[in-house]
Amino acid sequence: MALGFALLGLVSAPAVAVELSARDARTGAWLDAQARLSVQGDESGPEWLVTADRPVELPLNGEVQVSAVGYQVLSLQIPDNAWPTTVWLEPLQVPMADQAWLIGHLNDPHQRQPVAGARLRIGGMTAQSSEDGRFAFENAPLDLLAAQALALHIDAGSRSETRTLLLGPAPTQHLIDLGQRIGADHRQLSRQLADSPDRADAASRTGSATPRAPILAPPSSIRVGFASDGGICCVGGCSTVQVLPFETYVRRGLNDEWIASWSGDSLRAGAIAYRSYAAWHVLNPRTTQYDICSSACCQVNDPDTSGSSDAAVNATAGLMLTAGSDPFRSEYSAENNGWDDPNDGLPCSNPDLSCGNGAVGSPVANWPCLADAVATDRGCFGHGRGMSQWGSQRWSLQGQRWPWIVAHYYNDNGNQTGAGTGLRTAELTSPLQISALQPLSAATAGSLINLQLQTDNLAQQAHDPVYLGASLFSPATGFLSDPANDLGVRLEPGSSTPQRPFQLPPNLPAGSYDVLVSLYFDIDGNGAINAGDLPLHLLRVNGALQVMAGADDLFEDGFEGP
Repeated sequence: MALGFALLGLVSAPAVAVELSARDARTGAWLDAQARLSVQGDESGPEWLVTADRPVELPLNGEVQVSAVGYQVLSLQIPDNAWPTTVWLEPLQVPMADQAWLIGHLNDPHQRQPVAGARLRIGGMTAQSSEDGRFAFENAPLDLLAAQALALHIDAGSRSETRTLLLGPAPTQHLIDLGQRIGADHRQLSRQLADSPDRADAASRTGSATPRAPILAPPSSIRVGFASDGGICCVGGCSTVQVLPFETYVRRGLNDEWIASWSGDSLRAGAIAYRSYAAWHVLNPRTTQYDICSSACCQVNDPDTSGSSDAAVNATAGLMLTAGSDPFRSEYSAENNGWDDPNDGLPCSNPDLSCGNGAVGSPVANWPCLADAVATDRGCFGHGRGMSQWGSQRWSLQGQRWPWIVAHYYNDNGNQTGAGTGLRTAELTSPLQISALQPLSAATAGSLINLQLQTDNLAQQAHDPVYLGASLFSPATGFLSDPANDLGVRLEPGSSTPQRPFQLPPNLPAGSYDVLVSLYFDIDGNGAINAGDLPLHLLRVNGALQVMAGADDLFEDGFEGP
């Protein structure tokens, strides 16, 4: 396809143009797209055609919106010294989940084309890539399903490569670009860098006093530094930029920092930490070219994903931590226990780990010591700041759910006073809110009414289910709940108007009632709102409902009885 370059307006060109490409976030295919300059919110600026066969040069800097037919629009800020930039676009219709054990897409970054007809071998099984580069391994033997890593051999014509794939619970998905440099094993790299100063990762019912989460919108995208050949890089070693939808970034990185075979609660706690750390960097970029690097110097991010970690990302989409009004820099490392195991062969040279055996923290970095029973007699391997990755798994195996795990490490819920100290004062945010309750007509006691809510989902993907709770309040009655009608609904990104039925008791006294409506995540999975669930948002409208006496309280002449 010939390159189309259509300039619909005039802009002042910087000395160096920006090379821009667009790819499918699910398959890696290169896309035909449009890049439009947005000037102070005006989306009618100059437009360029981005083609699949080669990058387009954009002689501009500023905010650009990239769009393609059938894909979500992505906005990015291009600095005047930008490096070659690849924008990954999410399809509007996400493909159905594939039940194959290992699936992926094979692409040639030099030809910018999928690789068809390649022969792939792993653990005695073979597969062949289709016209769109897709391959799948079905019905793996049990010994392969239990493997943590396996060698994938690729024969594509005259080219042959071998990749070591980190595996997790099915399905594991990989986007493979032939010829891409293979970095060191992520977890080994994390072990080497665990003590780096800048490491991130190895770095009640409605109407009660239950606190609700502050509302905070996650970033829409993130700029990630990569090496020139697409491999992961540390700060100072990056030379290209990939711009990812924010939740796509979290999905592509969680299984690199947490182990995909760990429990769902550990992975969900990890998703909160991974997402919040990334969001902090969007507001505090590492360089002018990118927000965060792609190796363990920041937090690892590459195209492979796992079904278990995907589920954790989807379940927590948009949820972050805050200790004020911005995302919290939620550091984490493998083992934060302040004890050197003389028998594990690993050094414990970090002088900041001063909390002793069975406690985690780094007081010199304002992370106070926290009693952490699951860390006892575990050799230290980390910087002590924030969450212990292995600790999150051990707590989950003892029955703790992910909101508790997050609060334990980031809000110091082990403190006897119940209050966090130092940097252990972060709290969960909510991307979901109730912005309004539609006006209600007067209702009769004993009738079924519908509460119509205006809700906003600030995350980039749907949440399903979100439970709608409701209560009434008056000084005479106190709080009145209707648990039988607690309703689980799907909230798409943007605004929605769900309805929640409420059965008024037949003996409800006439008068004015406050209406309280709330949003919950069903953490314990029992299909009802209870104390084990996560409250997200509460809206209270005083005097919203006027209740008239029911028929049993009226005389035949229509006047109220005593």
